Amino acid sequence: MRIALASSLFASLLFFFIFLLSAVSNLGYILASLFIVLFILSLYLSIKIDKDGSNLQRFSRIKFFLFLFPILALIFSSGYLARYTSSFIAISPSSEGLFSLSIILPEFSVLCLIAEETATRIKIPMIRAGYDSPEVETEINRFTKHIISIGAVSLLISAGFIFLLIITPEIDIGIFPAIIIFLIVYMAVIFNFLRKNA
Repeated sequence: MRIALASSLFASLLFFFIFLLSAVSNLGYILASLFIVLFILSLYLSIKIDKDGSNLQRFSRIKFFLFLFPILALIFSSGYLARYTSSFIAISPSSEGLFSLSIILPEFSVLCLIAEETATRIKIPMIRAGYDSPEVETEINRFTKHIISIGAVSLLISAGFIFLLIITPEIDIGIFPAIIIFLIVYMAVIFNFLRKNA
């Protein structure tokens, strides 16, 4: 299995187990189950493209919905909505901090799937054009590892920034603004890297 797919699988399974451990109601378990089903479908579509090279220009956007289920779980489990819909609380209040931080895992998983699909989009036409297959594989693997390394570093920096905001009472801005800041920092680093290496 390619490193991008393996990294994506590891990150999503880890998040799925955190999701299950944090859930306190049927809603939490349903959202966790929907998350893993959608991830397996996204992974299958990436592997299928890699094997047969079909629909190189039409990659699935299903993977971007992976963020929907953890965000819904947080919406139902914190703030004013949780007060008035206590029967729908999905995540245990004691696990909310860990769960919020772990949302970076699906983001990393999606990045890995995008890296794999991008590598496939480059690799298959080059091999069909007559380039040396082992050399193309070597360069594509190097490209994928580079993308994943940059993603992992930016993920750790952003997670550290979120953690700092949460544990520092003087500048405590709450978990949702911290997640938004993380997403902005993370996507800025990734897009800047991709633009420079395009």
